[in-house]
Amino acid sequence: MSVSVRAEQITKSFNSHSALRGVSLDIAAGELLALLGPSGSGKTTLLRIIAGLDFADSGKVLFDDTDTSAVTIQERNIGFVFQHYALFRHMRVFDNIAFGLRARPRHRRPDAVTIRKTVMTLLDLVQLSGLENRFPAQLSGGQRQRVALARALAIEPRVLLLDEPFGALDAKVRKELRRWLRELHDRTGHTTIFVTHDQEEALELADRVAILNDGQIEQIGSGEDLHVRPASAFVHRFVGDSIELPVAIVEGQAWFEGKSVYPLHSTGPETSTSLFLHPHDLHVSDEGPHTLPATVLGMRRTGSGRHTDLQIGGSALRVNVALPVDFWVEEGEVVHLRIWHAAAFTDNVVPLPRNRGTSASLRPAVMANRKRSGA
Repeated sequence: MSVSVRAEQITKSFNSHSALRGVSLDIAAGELLALLGPSGSGKTTLLRIIAGLDFADSGKVLFDDTDTSAVTIQERNIGFVFQHYALFRHMRVFDNIAFGLRARPRHRRPDAVTIRKTVMTLLDLVQLSGLENRFPAQLSGGQRQRVALARALAIEPRVLLLDEPFGALDAKVRKELRRWLRELHDRTGHTTIFVTHDQEEALELADRVAILNDGQIEQIGSGEDLHVRPASAFVHRFVGDSIELPVAIVEGQAWFEGKSVYPLHSTGPETSTSLFLHPHDLHVSDEGPHTLPATVLGMRRTGSGRHTDLQIGGSALRVNVALPVDFWVEEGEVVHLRIWHAAAFTDNVVPLPRNRGTSASLRPAVMANRKRSGA
């Protein structure tokens, strides 16, 4: 039976390093949640605390409404899958999968017939029927990871935890196993938490993604939320290819190199900040209001489209934009881009100086262009 998992204000330090700083999250029963973030962000530490392999300095983990701090690892009934399989090399596939059942105390241990039925059912579930007598060394990396998952499922875990489960596999096998794991999760309905640093993997597999940074959660949400409604500059930079356009915000308009390029409908003070957008937020347009001039640096064909390297305006900002295959431009040609969607974040804003610095020199150009355009 799957359970909900709730972490409340988890903190954890190693010597003087704070690995987790007040982390809280709720995972619904049967949900598949990804912990995504750069190396050292606290993903694996949080996973190990949920498993009971490490202990928090403060805070607690609850399964449904039960505080697990006084519950042993065995009683938590966790299925754990590691990056490097952790299979017993001297045991055949059958015995690896059966290990957790045979290791139970005598009063909870199934009989041999039940164990065999369970193992054979799991071999069929993970698409390894007929390989029960092989040793791990006789399997491919993808097959070994399926055995590791079958072993974790054999104990009928309440929560399934996976730590970089596909990190040791090549790209093609990783992609195949991602689809397979999602289908398997939909069939079994286990509450599943997996750690990854691969954003494509997290977004393809998970119902929701929790992005960690420096021991804290920056945002939890669906792939749509993270792409379209990022909560911070860090999330925007981390999810997808991020473009940062240095702009001045004057009367609700973002100004770049003396031209209004995007309406932000801001009513706050004049500020200097960065406008955050993704390459797919830029579309080729006729020259006009709210467009960016960009110089073509090069093009390359990629299947059904073309990727074009562009330098925006007179700045050193370079971007790579996908264009339709029938849209042809020459190197050195100027095209015009319109921003369809962008965001500015309050943690990335500074006041626009009036009397000195580069932002001050921008102000006359902004004001002059506004007067000419009738703004």
